[in-house]
Amino acid sequence: YEDTKTYISKRDNNKKVNSGLKIYNINKTKIDKITQEFSVDKELLLSLMGIETNFGNYLGKMDIISSLATLSFDKRRSEFFTSELITLLHLIDQNVVDPDTLYGSWAGAFGNFQFMPTTIKQYALDYDKNNQINLKSIEDSFASAANYISSIGWKNENPCFNQCFASTWCCRRIFLLLFTERVTNQELPKLAQNAAKRPHQQNGALRAPFLPAFFVIFGKYLAEFSKNVA
Repeated sequence: YEDTKTYISKRDNNKKVNSGLKIYNINKTKIDKITQEFSVDKELLLSLMGIETNFGNYLGKMDIISSLATLSFDKRRSEFFTSELITLLHLIDQNVVDPDTLYGSWAGAFGNFQFMPTTIKQYALDYDKNNQINLKSIEDSFASAANYISSIGWKNENPCFNQCFASTWCCRRIFLLLFTERVTNQELPKLAQNAAKRPHQQNGALRAPFLPAFFVIFGKYLAEFSKNVA
């Protein structure tokens, strides 16, 4: 296992940024069109591609049909992987995907954004209209990722998070409202922004020394998080 600093340093560095910029500059027209159509930030899509497959440089070498068949016999998640296998076989039978291209991760994920078969079935798009979904192509993969993220609740106009300094006022106000469900998703960003503007005290309450800062995350972040844990 890697500690947080090592993990981030491997994935957030100038080499990675330059690789992402290269992909974007080569495919600028296509990516801009997709991000505008689906209202999903291009920065998010490029970041996900970088994290998932190093911008398409490592898509995985496993035969994912064999991978899913093998994992179906693992009692820990047999039902999940059996369902994914059956879904993939249906997609092949319907000529939605080309079986000769189905090489990916050991867990059965496929393409630039590492979609599982059920995600392919529900959200993947034949964006270039060639009668087959190719998640290793820029157009199909970016449009499919954007469609998925948009469908599960991503909103460009909403923040991902706000950093709040943990004054006793901030903690008391935000957490009380959250746990009593007395604050809406629309009200929470404004509340967090107000707390972030007042880092030292509010109504005489000093910042809690054992909680110097924390982050309030919103549905936009959770929508993307749900992709990762799925």
